[in-house]
Amino acid sequence: MENKHLVITVHGIRTHGAWQDRLSELLASAEPNIYVVNKKYGFFTVIAYLFPLVFRWAIARRFRSELMQVFKTGPYSRIDIVAHSFGTYLVAKALEGIGVENLPKINTVIFSGSVLRSSFNWVRFGGKIHRIVNECGIHDAVLILNQILVFGAGMAGRYGFDWCEDDFTKNRYFSFGHSGYFKTNDFMKTYWLPLLTSQDRTQSHDERGQTTWVYELHILASKVCDPVRFFVFIAIPIFFFVYPILKASESREFAQRQEMERAFLELEKARIESISQSAMSPVARRSDADIYLIRGKHLLEIGDLKSAEIAGRFAVIASGYDEDYLKFMATVFVQQSFSADYDRNVKCTEAEAVLGMARYDIARSALFISEYLIKKERYAESMQYCVRVVNELDKKTEITSREKYILCKAYYNMSFIYAMMQQKQQSIFYVDRVVKFIDGWDDAKVLDELHLSLSWVYILLGLPDASTVYLNKKIPRDDGMAWRVNRAHCYLLVNDKERFSDAVSSFGQKELDESLRDYRLMLHSGIDEEMVYEGFKTVMQRRGL
Repeated sequence: MENKHLVITVHGIRTHGAWQDRLSELLASAEPNIYVVNKKYGFFTVIAYLFPLVFRWAIARRFRSELMQVFKTGPYSRIDIVAHSFGTYLVAKALEGIGVENLPKINTVIFSGSVLRSSFNWVRFGGKIHRIVNECGIHDAVLILNQILVFGAGMAGRYGFDWCEDDFTKNRYFSFGHSGYFKTNDFMKTYWLPLLTSQDRTQSHDERGQTTWVYELHILASKVCDPVRFFVFIAIPIFFFVYPILKASESREFAQRQEMERAFLELEKARIESISQSAMSPVARRSDADIYLIRGKHLLEIGDLKSAEIAGRFAVIASGYDEDYLKFMATVFVQQSFSADYDRNVKCTEAEAVLGMARYDIARSALFISEYLIKKERYAESMQYCVRVVNELDKKTEITSREKYILCKAYYNMSFIYAMMQQKQQSIFYVDRVVKFIDGWDDAKVLDELHLSLSWVYILLGLPDASTVYLNKKIPRDDGMAWRVNRAHCYLLVNDKERFSDAVSSFGQKELDESLRDYRLMLHSGIDEEMVYEGFKTVMQRRGL
């Protein structure tokens, strides 16, 4: 091989380098005394390329050894190297590994679609490499992904190498993508054969056109990408290492919290059991019942319905079946009726029985459950209990003032439910029933409550004038929160924004919270959404949100 002209070619990933054989034929035709070595390392996948410390490092080390063996078969009259894509990485790493002192003189290095960083330092090879020609594809999208995803790589094959010198390093720019150099033999014949078969000076070529701000932004992004990518490559392994540890720690903390909660509940139950011993004795005192009630309410809040029921039963026994304690017991049964762990109908029946023991008749018990169901927005079930109230009281020829009040409340609940269901005619029908009972009522407090309730139904029906009639019947001695809120809602319905804003400006926190709850109901009732959202907006601004 002595005095032969050596040309070494190296292909890129995901290819078998068909262009190398075509270039060999072109070189053989142009210069008979030429020896071409086409280095082929097999089909190298993208997945392997992404892992620098495993696959890339291994193949680069092997390539360096093979390149040294080729150099030793000389000496050669001239050495040139042509590489594309990942091949440029292998060549650069091999030259670095061999070292400047051990390199033979290389005439021309031609890179195309280079995956090296633009900052790669070629100056160190100035004594051993005569010239470096870097062919760039200005539409090379593959190199953008390479810059973003691949650690230790860049896109010199798109934007060129930095600090170029005409006689040593030259970037040339062509209007195609990553493999546009090899679509035909024309490019290699026109631009590479003169470089590889003569000492002609490298000719410049630039198809980039006028530089734009987009181009400059790409250049800046390519500079910033390296530290960001370094952080990602460090952060991801750390995350996968640390996250399981943190997750395990969180699981342990959660298990500890659960254990503490279980221990707390057991302590609560133990206390109740301890107190129950004195409750069952003849010397049971009212203070014991108070303790049961406090414990029961706490257990109800934390969702331990079974323990709350036990505490409530002890409270009822210790109190001598006092009305307040029986009402708590009924509340427990009603809440249990909403739980999947209990039979809903059985618990509602138990609640009625307990309320009956608390000196309420069946009508009052049904009204109590109806109101509770309305709060839970279970309107169809609530309506059933309202009908039960009406049916129960219709049996009587004469009703007391308390029964009259219960009947009015049942009619009101029915009018409210129909208003929420957007059935205006039925709602007004039951409003009229309430109005018939109001006439001649001598209890001012009850009248206030019913007038306020009727005003709210008319608000839900979108009838502000009718609502105002009942708001104006308010007893002057009481201007409570509900009255102020309902009055503001009427201003909203008649589109009197100024008076509405004035009313809202005087609201306290409770009025603001009540308004937000009311607007949700108003939307469900079919009132104009745009108008209601104006109310939402004003109240939220008033709350500083």
